[in-house]
Order: sequence, then structure tokens, then C-alpha cells
Amino acid sequence: MTSPTKIGDALHIKSDKISTCEVFGKHIYETTVGKKVYAQMPRLYFVVGYYGYGKTFGVGAYIICKLREQGKKYIYIDINELVNTVGKPDLQLLSLRDVIYYLHYVFNESGVPHERLHKEYKIDTNIENLPNRLELLTKIDYENSNIVKIFNELFSEVSKEPLYIIIDQLEGVTTDLRRSIEEICTEMRQLHDAGKYVYLLLLMQRAKVVKELRTSVPECPKDHPARGISNTYKLTGYKTEDYQKILRNLYDSDEDADKKLLEKLEILPPRIVFELINRSTDLSQLKENLESLLSDTREELYLKVPKNKELSIIVQNFLKSLKLGSYKKIPSKISKLYIYKVKCNSKSITLCIDFRSKKTKSVEVDCDIELANEGGILTLGAGEELVETGHFLATFSNRETILKGLEDFYSEIKEMVVSRVSSEVRSRCGAR
Repeated sequence: MTSPTKIGDALHIKSDKISTCEVFGKHIYETTVGKKVYAQMPRLYFVVGYYGYGKTFGVGAYIICKLREQGKKYIYIDINELVNTVGKPDLQLLSLRDVIYYLHYVFNESGVPHERLHKEYKIDTNIENLPNRLELLTKIDYENSNIVKIFNELFSEVSKEPLYIIIDQLEGVTTDLRRSIEEICTEMRQLHDAGKYVYLLLLMQRAKVVKELRTSVPECPKDHPARGISNTYKLTGYKTEDYQKILRNLYDSDEDADKKLLEKLEILPPRIVFELINRSTDLSQLKENLESLLSDTREELYLKVPKNKELSIIVQNFLKSLKLGSYKKIPSKISKLYIYKVKCNSKSITLCIDFRSKKTKSVEVDCDIELANEGGILTLGAGEELVETGHFLATFSNRETILKGLEDFYSEIKEMVVSRVSSEVRSRCGAR
């Protein structure tokens, strides 16, 4: 019997072509998402996902496998981890040009052994003489440089052969994410128009993106010339057919998994699914573990909205996190609907939080700010996607989590939601 995948392994549908591929110390297998991202690769691709959703392994590592297989050149850097390990000179890291100059610092000036950075999976590349190429930057004045000139000097072959650059967690180090995206869009358009075959994949933490941009979809600005060569993919987990193949592979079984089991797995973050798989030796035990391990945990709230008593506690925890000051609950006859009067600047606004999946009745009052459950997504105002309803419930509940590693994930969700809603409240208070 095949042993279950360890926690943190890539998300993995076995493929004979790349089943022996290893990236970041893990065997990488094919997923529907990985295949789709690679097949649709534009010149600039934003891939955004929460912690534990396969951003680095399911997408980044899979694409590295395909590039190795096809003999294409690539550079992967986890720039957030690099900065934490190596530090950085006086660079704002706002553009692709900045990132390349930073790589020169890492390889040729920081004093940190290259081998260590590779072993710790902060850098991966199949360009053997990359440090020597980067040394050429010393001949180019930074202030007078531009991205096309840099590639002409360092990577002249991109006029004929493609180069793929994968940057993980840029949003964690840049000083201005909105400006950074706009500058990168401009650079990629310049490279495209100059006939340079450069492909840039940005792997981004969704919670940080929403907090900074107030949207879960990073993209080039409207009417920007790079709109035609860029795209965004939002990771939402893996499909039932993916897990069907995964389970057959891991348990060495011809038995199909139960449809209801697969549908539940599809809702859960992939990292949690593999925690369950890791604790199970066959499908029968996986079903048992799904029920027992999720019982009374935060993660159970991904699958269902709790009863009113617990839901009230979750709402109160959320309101306390907002630090609104004075607020008063308005009685509602509708179950799973919470209405509050919030005082601010000697005035008040109405905050409504609606967890109903089917809204057969209209809200009794006019809401200045409304959080509403729309198909499993908690929206803010006029349909702005804020966060998955299950993520919100789990984050603000008092339950324990089955994975300590998910605490960082919940902290990111909390910071994102509180920042966005607090900002909306302040805006409304100032406008009234």
C-alpha cells in the first residue's frame, strides 16, 4: 500500500510524465489547477490564494516540473523568505527591475552561501551562471536603467527563448503593493513590445492582497496596455475529481470515494484535507476521521453555519475585534440576521450581518453597512467579496483548530477582515 502524503506535500494527482519530479524536497504531482495555470500562462499571471491552498506547491512547484521537463529556463524566488534571511539593501522592491537588482545583492554581495538558499528552498533555478550574469548589473546605473536594457544585457537569449520568473510573496516585502503591480504591468508590457519572451508568475497571499487593495483580484489597472497580456487566477481549493484520483493513488485502491465525502473535501482547504489523509490508511478510516477530527473544531464551520447561540458568540467576537466603541443590538425576527447600531462621531450607522443562505424575507431596516452570505461568500456592501463565510466563522469562533499551522492563516484572515470593515465604518462615519 502506498503510504499517505506527509503534511505540506504538494497536491498531487499522479502523472507518469512527472511523477518522479521533486521540487522543494517534495514529490510533485499533477492537479487540475496546476495544469490550467500552466496551459493558460500569459506574460504576467497573478495567482492568489490563502495559506494552505496550494499556491507554492500545487502551482509554483508543478510549473517548475513542467519547465524542467521541457528544458525551459526559469528562476524561482520566495522573496519574502529571502528578505527575512538575507536582509536587503536600500531597495523598495516595487518592480521587476528592483527584484533583479536584489538578486544581484543576494548572490554577489550578501555573503550568504548560494547552496544554503537552494537547500532552504528560497531560490530555485536551472540557469547555472546566474550569479555571473547578475554581476553585469554593476555596469548599469540603476537610476538610468530600464527593464528592457537589463534583459538585453543579462538575458539576451529571451529574444528567441522563453524565460520564466516565479516570485513568491512579493506582497510581503513591497512598500506599496498597488504601485508595485502597476510598475510590473508596465515593465511586462515593455518587454512584450520589445520582443522579449519573458513570463512572470506572481504567487500572492490572498489575505494580504485584500487588505492592501480591497479586492481579492490583483490585476493591471483598467485601460493599462498590459491588460491584454495578463490574467489573474484565484485559488479556491481542489475539485472532487482531483481528490478522487488522489485517494486512489495514495491508498492504492480501485474503489471510488463516496460522492458526499468528496464534496466535503472540496470545501475544506487542501492543507486540512491532507492532514486527514495523513491520519488515515483507507477510505473507510478517512470517512471516520472526517467526522471525528472535524467535530467541534474550527474547521467544522467550513461545512455548516452553527446554531444561533454559537453564531451570536462569533458575531460578538467579530465586533470586539473591530473596536468600534459603542454598539447596540437591534432585535430581529429573522434567524441568522444580526443588526447593530454603531455610534461614531456623535452619530450612528446601521451594521447588518446576514448569514442566511436563502433570503426569503427582506431586512427590516436600511443597512448602512451590510455583510451578507452570498453562495458561501461573505460580501461587503454592493457585492464586494470579502471572505469565504466558512473562513469568517472559523476565524472568529472560540473553537480549537486541528492544525496549529493554521493559526497563522486565521490571523491573516482576521487582520484582513477587521482592517477592511473598520475602514468601511470609518468612511461611513466621516461621510455622515
